[in-house]
Amino acid sequence: MKKYFICIYVIMMFSCTHLSPQQEIIKNTLNKNIDIGMFSIVRQQREEQSFKKFRDKYKYLSIVYLEDGCTPCYPKYIKWQKNADSLCVCDNYTVLFIIEGNSYENFSRKILISEPKYDFANEKFFVVLDNNHSFLDKNSDINRWAIERTLLIDGDNKIKLVGSPLSSPKMKELFYSICTQ
Repeated sequence: MKKYFICIYVIMMFSCTHLSPQQEIIKNTLNKNIDIGMFSIVRQQREEQSFKKFRDKYKYLSIVYLEDGCTPCYPKYIKWQKNADSLCVCDNYTVLFIIEGNSYENFSRKILISEPKYDFANEKFFVVLDNNHSFLDKNSDINRWAIERTLLIDGDNKIKLVGSPLSSPKMKELFYSICTQ
């Protein structure tokens, strides 16, 4: 039943004859497949595990794309980690940070520059490094604006939501309605 209401909400959202450029991008992005199969290892805190084992455990992922060297990306990473407890909707959801960069240590140093008292021991979410820039290359049919807004994907790697659930109460409500189906 929730799925039905979500579909109606999305249709109503996009049923106007004149969509803003951002609404058009969202409309064209929803239900597209995203390729995340290029990663073999995922990291949480200092622990690593196979990407397959990680993906088998979580049906829903928020994909947060960040670039090492992007100054606004470090506070964004910190905000997600600090709000982890408010997003734990179920055991089958987590966040995956895809960091375009060469080393996790370099990214971590810049986080500490952004927030010197940041505690990595409290991190709850997962990270993969994309040092070959393959994520954007393999997903070139997905608008970069949408990728930078955060993508919620399901177990089939279909995009179900564009935007962060941390951005507004309405986005959080929509996020919960999708993840608790």
